[in-house]
Amino acid sequence: MTASRLEVNKQVRTILCRHNADLQQLNFSFVGSTVNLDGILLKVGGGDYSATQIESMVSDIRRIPAVSSISSNLLNWCLAGGSITRLVSKRLNKSEYGYDQDEEDSDQYFDDDDFDDEGEVA
Repeated sequence: MTASRLEVNKQVRTILCRHNADLQQLNFSFVGSTVNLDGILLKVGGGDYSATQIESMVSDIRRIPAVSSISSNLLNWCLAGGSITRLVSKRLNKSEYGYDQDEEDSDQYFDDDDFDDEGEVA
């Protein structure tokens, strides 16, 4: 018997909660055999994840038998091609990412190496 959409969504929610994801900033759904992630992936309270922490979360989601892929349209992380890359955009709260509000209005992209252990720009 295959898992229902509701059952898989419950399992995904449990995994996201176990990893302390802020579900007010993140939307997710299960369609076909794909888990879709949309929004901003932050910890409850606004903290950011490391790429290693996201890799663990994604790995947990992929272990759900009915899930064959994960699709993401996140504003602060790119999960594509087997890699995890931090994205920083003007749409996010810049004070948390160490940016001045007067910076030019363009998207900024950084690798995980551009941040120190606390998630601040190195």
